[in-house]
Amino acid sequence: MPCLHRFTLLATIVCSIPVLAQPLDASQYVTRVLAEGPSSKVAEAEAALTRAEVVGVGRWPNPSLDWQRQSIGGATGSGSSGAQDLFLASVPLVLSGRLGLEADAADLRAQAGALRLIRARALLHREALERFQQVLAASGRRLLLEDSLHVLEQLSQVIAARQKAGESSGYDLLRIGVERSSVETALAGARLAQTRASNDALALLPPGLDAVTFEGQLLTKVSAVARAQLETRRADLKAWSLEAQAAEEDLRAAGRGWVPDPIVSGGAQTFGLGLPGAAAGYVVGVSIPLPLFQHRSGEQAQAAARKKLAEARRDQLRSTALVQFDATSSEVNARSEQLERHQLQVIPRAAQLRQVAATAYRGGAAELLVLVDAERTFREARLTGIELQLQLALAHDLLLLLAGSFDVPLEEGTAR
Repeated sequence: MPCLHRFTLLATIVCSIPVLAQPLDASQYVTRVLAEGPSSKVAEAEAALTRAEVVGVGRWPNPSLDWQRQSIGGATGSGSSGAQDLFLASVPLVLSGRLGLEADAADLRAQAGALRLIRARALLHREALERFQQVLAASGRRLLLEDSLHVLEQLSQVIAARQKAGESSGYDLLRIGVERSSVETALAGARLAQTRASNDALALLPPGLDAVTFEGQLLTKVSAVARAQLETRRADLKAWSLEAQAAEEDLRAAGRGWVPDPIVSGGAQTFGLGLPGAAAGYVVGVSIPLPLFQHRSGEQAQAAARKKLAEARRDQLRSTALVQFDATSSEVNARSEQLERHQLQVIPRAAQLRQVAATAYRGGAAELLVLVDAERTFREARLTGIELQLQLALAHDLLLLLAGSFDVPLEEGTAR
C-alpha cells in the first residue's frame, strides 16, 4: 500500500510538469520548413516524377526472339506428315544517331526539373519568412496593447481614488473606462490575429510537432540587393533555357527521321517430315523501312514549337522579373526611409508627449482628455511602427526572391 501511494505521487508530479515549447528563430524555422515540411515534400515528389519520366530515354530498343511451329501435310507418295520449327532473333539497328540526341535532351530536361525544385524551395523559403514575420508583428501588437491596457488600468485606479476624494468628476472615470474597453476590444482582436498567424506558421512544419514558439525581431535595416546577378541566380530562368536546349536536341533527333532503322534477323530452321533424320538450315534476313511518307515530321514540328515556347517563356519571365525587381527595389528604399523617419521623428515625440501629459495630469495642470489623447497617440505611433517594419520586411523578402537570393542548391544553406 505505501508503494502504491508513492507511485501515485510520482505519476502526479510527472504529469504536472509542463511541456516546454521549443523556441525557433527565423533561420531555424525556415530550415525545418524546407527540410521536413509537407510543402517541401510535395516539391521533392514532383521533382522525382520529372526524373522518373526521363528514365530509359535514348536507349536502344530491345531485341526480340520468335519461335514458330508449322505443320506440314503428307509428303507426296509417302502419306506421312511432319512439322517445321523456326527460331528467329531480331535486332533493330538505330544507325541515325538520334538515340544519343534523345538522351541528351532527357538529361537537359532532368536538369531543368532539378532547377524547378530549387525555385519551388525558394518560393517556399519566402512564404515561410512571410508567415514568421506575420507572427512577430502580431505578437508585437499584442504586447503593445497589453502594455497600454496596463497603463489605463493604473490610471483608472488613480481616477477612482481621486473621485472618492472629491478631486475628480464621474466623467473622468467614465471616459477612462470607455478608453480601456476600446483597448480591451483591440487586444482581443490582436490575440486572435496572433493565434491565426501562429497556426499559419505551424502549417508549414511537419504535423505532430511538439509545441514551438517563434522568437525574433522585425527588420529595421535592410541590406542592398544586387540586380546584376538576377539572370545567373534565378533557377526558373535557367530551367527554361535548359528546356529550350532540350527541345533543340529533340528537333535534331527528329530531323534524323529520313535515316531508316534496319532490323537484322537471324536464326535456325528445322524440318521433320516423318522420315528418318531431320533437316536443318539457317535463316538470315534484313528489313529496311522506307521513310517515304512518314519521317517524324510531326515530332519535328512539335520540338520546334516547344523550343519556341520555352524561349518565349524565358524571355517573358526575364522581362517581368527585371520590372518587378526595379519596382520592389524602389518600394524597399521608400519603406526604409519611411520607417527611419517614423522611428526618429514620431515615436520619440509620442513617448515624450506621453510622459509630459502624465506629469502634467498628476500635477493638476492638464485635463484627463489630454492624458487619454497622449496615450492613444503613443499607442497608435507604436502600432504604425510595427506595421511599417512588417511591410519593409515583406518587401525586402520579395526583393530577395526576385533577385534569386533564395535559389541556392539543395546542399547549401536554406535560410538567410
